[in-house]
Amino acid sequence: MTQIPFQLPFKGFTEQSQFSAVPQGMTPSCINVMPVDVFNGRLRIGTRNGTKKWTDSEGNDIDNVQFIGSYRIYESGTLIERIIIVRNGRVFFGDPQGTTATFTQMSNQAAPKLRSDVAVEGVQFNEHFFFVDGDNYIVAHLHDPTGVSTTTAGVTLWGHSSGGGGGGAATGPYHTDAIGGTSAGQRATVICRWGARIVLAGYKNAPTIWFACAPDMTFGHAPNDGWDASTERIGAIGGSTGGDFGTLGDPIIAIFPFGQTGLMFACTNSFEFLTTDPAFDQANAQIVTLTKSIGIAGRRAWCFGQEKSAYILAKDGLYLLSPNDFNFNRGNRVSSGRLDSFFLRLDFGSPATGGSSNLAGGTLRSIASPFGEGTGATATILDVDKNINTAPVGLSIEAEVAAAAFFGIDTGEIWPILHWDPDREGVWIFLSVSGSSSSSLHLYYDAKTDSFWPQRFSDPLMFAPLSVMYIGESRTKSGRFFLCSEDSIVIMDKSFPVGIDGWRINMTNSEQAAQWIRNSLSLGPIIAPLPQRLMLNEIRIDLAEDQYEVPNDFEDLSTAPIVTVSTGDTAQAAIGLKTDVLFIGNIRETTVDGEDATQPVTVDLYDGGSASTTSPPNLIDGRFGTRPFGEYTKADPFTSGTSSVYDGPSDYTLVFESSVWRIKWQNTQVEYEQDSPSSNPNGQYTTQIDVPVNDEPDGALVSGASFSSAEVIEVGTLVVGRNEAIKTRIRSEAMYITIASDGRPWSIERASVQVAQVGKSRGAT
Repeated sequence: MTQIPFQLPFKGFTEQSQFSAVPQGMTPSCINVMPVDVFNGRLRIGTRNGTKKWTDSEGNDIDNVQFIGSYRIYESGTLIERIIIVRNGRVFFGDPQGTTATFTQMSNQAAPKLRSDVAVEGVQFNEHFFFVDGDNYIVAHLHDPTGVSTTTAGVTLWGHSSGGGGGGAATGPYHTDAIGGTSAGQRATVICRWGARIVLAGYKNAPTIWFACAPDMTFGHAPNDGWDASTERIGAIGGSTGGDFGTLGDPIIAIFPFGQTGLMFACTNSFEFLTTDPAFDQANAQIVTLTKSIGIAGRRAWCFGQEKSAYILAKDGLYLLSPNDFNFNRGNRVSSGRLDSFFLRLDFGSPATGGSSNLAGGTLRSIASPFGEGTGATATILDVDKNINTAPVGLSIEAEVAAAAFFGIDTGEIWPILHWDPDREGVWIFLSVSGSSSSSLHLYYDAKTDSFWPQRFSDPLMFAPLSVMYIGESRTKSGRFFLCSEDSIVIMDKSFPVGIDGWRINMTNSEQAAQWIRNSLSLGPIIAPLPQRLMLNEIRIDLAEDQYEVPNDFEDLSTAPIVTVSTGDTAQAAIGLKTDVLFIGNIRETTVDGEDATQPVTVDLYDGGSASTTSPPNLIDGRFGTRPFGEYTKADPFTSGTSSVYDGPSDYTLVFESSVWRIKWQNTQVEYEQDSPSSNPNGQYTTQIDVPVNDEPDGALVSGASFSSAEVIEVGTLVVGRNEAIKTRIRSEAMYITIASDGRPWSIERASVQVAQVGKSRGAT
């Protein structure tokens, strides 16, 4: 028998390779793991850090955060760092290192000066913070945020839309209105600082233009207000009709400084680059077209990396731009060959989000949905006493699903955000799905190992981050990564190795179970040469010696890592992923309590024919001879998204009607309907025909990965450090070894298996 050491998959997740020949050092199945352990940052594959609630002093969540940023300013001769947010159209500031989210509203905001229903963008320039939202231009005075020293401190308008300045004309950035239009939603939505200038873009009616103020003249002051190119000493510049550089060819989505002195314009289908500031080198300033075939996925779909580089998320993947590149193409795409099909299924416009795989297979816990229901595999598990259970029952865990659209984005679109994480030396790629936030699947790109790792948050108030920010560490404080949604703010701290998302000390048992980080990593495949079979005799796994600890008064309900073996006739069957296949499982059976033979005091009559009915009637739902649970396959492989129809058992189909997915009998009777309308068919459904028999109606769960041909066998649990050999006798053509847990951090040191060849495969065609 051969002892085979596993090479840990430090090259990350791949979705492109054949299942039977996964590239060395990669895995076809993982979730919520990354090559940085949560204990001390060593390069060993471990679980993701959990998140911690950042609530106010009374435990209330901070909701509807439209923008989060930070600024540095001298106060009493000391340089300090503050956090700044826009919430419900108002500007607040606070201490980023506070144990609670204590914010102070800046003065002069009796009425909100910004819209409360759109994303806001802002940037610091010296002692001021400038904001744009498409309607308004405002400035926060950081040197006197509460208005103690002057009457104009706090938050004021940034220039004047008409009048003022002594000349009866618009001042400040309102000079750009002549091109962009003055009606609601027509002003700039994108802003950045470029050296000594502020740059504006993102005009709804004129999306190809941009403006930059004169150096160090961001405000409006007559006669030279900083934004009028005809009156400035050095000169405001812009890409407007008759301006310095003219309009660009495509709508501008994002702008940011790049390289030594340049300014990058990220457009819908191109990238343009202004090489230098013409105020200092007019002879060499020019706009260079870097590409005419690649466009950015969103206004926040970029971030700075190491050594002045920049990461760009385009609609076809992640790109890395170095500061000396004056052109780029798909050779710069770092996700090429690994996640091409993944990005093809994403929708950065409208109307639907494609793809239904949860990217994680091979264990009972990881193939389970957030509601705890399995997806059809033949499962053999160990109970709490380590006895074999071949008929496990999925438990229903209720979790809130937010269905509101993000800042006016169409349902089903992706709101992408990129942010560099210096603690882990990688890029977070947040892909928040509008209207179906629980479907959001995010990525972490590790720059050290050049690898991608799928991530999914389990906090129902933070499925889909909309604004993010990192606050650097100091000698006394650790680095903090802030994630903001429409519902809350959470912190990811590298010194906080918790296995729960949205952690707080007073969590109930049900909240803890619903918010565990469900993680898994599959190793393999262990595949026999055709036409042979293998027998798995032994598994050895060493984990990190670090012990997961929780506060004394916190009841830890998490489970230790579980080792499972998933088997099948082929590697694809073993991992359990199929194209265009859904599995529908039952959550709650319809039950009728017949009680004993004694007639109850209050007689509840059921309609058996001639008996008179009560009001309202208590009817037994006889339903149909078959039930709708099982495997569903796409009827037409050439359809996608909400146009798809899935055929199930008997005469059941899964179709999209009236903005919701429905399970129908013979395409007429609606039996189940999606609880939270979404363009994605996954999720929980409730019966439409058994009410009022049950107080809690019968339910169904639609999951995107079918394991109907796989067998999943739990073989043991792991402890910290070296584990004893786990003995097995599992015969199959293909196998995957998977390590997974609910709410318990772990990291892997090494792993190996012992296998032997045991003859030819059974069966033939």
